[in-house]
Amino acid sequence: MIRAILATVILATTISLAIQVVRWTRLIRTEPAKARELRSAVFFWLLLVVGLALGYPEFYFFVDRLLGVPSLPQLLQHLAAVGIAYQVVNLVFRTVLPEDRARRSARAWGIALGFSSVGLITFYLLGPLPNRLPLIASQYADSPWVVEYQMIVVAFLGLASGALFWIGTRYRRHAARGPLRVALRLLQIGGGLSMLSMLHRFGYLVVVSAGGHLPWYETGADGIQLYLTGPALLCILAGITMPRWGPRLLSWRRHRRWYRQLRPLWIVLYRVDQDIAFLPFRPVLVEALTVTRMGFRLHRRVVEIRDVLIGPLRGHLDPAVLNQAKEQAAALPEPERAAVAEAVCIAAAVRAHEQNMPRRQDSSLLLHTETTDLDGEAAWLATVSQAMSRSSTASHRHPGPDGHRDRHL
Repeated sequence: MIRAILATVILATTISLAIQVVRWTRLIRTEPAKARELRSAVFFWLLLVVGLALGYPEFYFFVDRLLGVPSLPQLLQHLAAVGIAYQVVNLVFRTVLPEDRARRSARAWGIALGFSSVGLITFYLLGPLPNRLPLIASQYADSPWVVEYQMIVVAFLGLASGALFWIGTRYRRHAARGPLRVALRLLQIGGGLSMLSMLHRFGYLVVVSAGGHLPWYETGADGIQLYLTGPALLCILAGITMPRWGPRLLSWRRHRRWYRQLRPLWIVLYRVDQDIAFLPFRPVLVEALTVTRMGFRLHRRVVEIRDVLIGPLRGHLDPAVLNQAKEQAAALPEPERAAVAEAVCIAAAVRAHEQNMPRRQDSSLLLHTETTDLDGEAAWLATVSQAMSRSSTASHRHPGPDGHRDRHL
């Protein structure tokens, strides 16, 4: 099960790397500045793919046989791991800290990365390579220079994990509610789990180097470390990428909610003029399962509602009805009062249209027009639609476009 999950994560990461590479190659000629910014992301995903793939036993031993150099894949994996930690910490610092402080931190972490990389290569050449160790893992801590090698990994990754935990803890409570706060929370959790993983590795090293033995593996697909680093890595990846996809997800959720809330009002106006519909009528269940092109669908629904209000119903919108409805709803707070009044006015206009009553030649009534963007317009019309579905004036069930009663009304 664990190996299947690890393989799925490796596949998803490889796909992400391919997407980033395609984007980067497209931008090299057209937008060099953006290409330079994306280059670090490509390098990060490349390191992540290398680190994860070499953590999969079958792939690790395949590379080991291919290279023919003892434990060289393990060295490459650890170099990728410290490189990933460096990239993550710098990205988080640039996002949260002031620019000058983030720049100083990047220089300090860059120096630490350089020394750590040199140290790993040096201790690898002194111990694991001449002793032909198959792995540079904690269970080989009694071999020469393995403890020193592993301590560099533990120290660098532990400090990076601590930095993420500190950033998440320090700044989460000051962040506004939304994707940034959630991202900092995920970084706090991921950093904490990674710190526990490094503490466990340190304890394992101490016990094995002292001649002791523990009845479980520390690394590998069957090791305890995976149960800590796996969730930690997922939390950290979600946290550092959330500022990009989090707002999009929230926008999608808002658009889908408004789209569904507009249905009662849209159904009533669709009966007035079915020619306004760019998209065909859809049953309630089908519409509830709709998840694609929500921005486009919402835009069409808002436009279609407004088209009927300024078209067929324009001469039936009575200012007296609107004012009377506002007086009757005086006990309600704004903006609910205005929404209820508009719902009553629209319902009265629909009835007048259905009864073929004469149009008001002097009607210049335009309903709420203060919003200037799609989100504002959709939010307001959704409020009116909900008021219409609850209003006693519109409480009778209107038949849907096919003659059947629509349960949303």
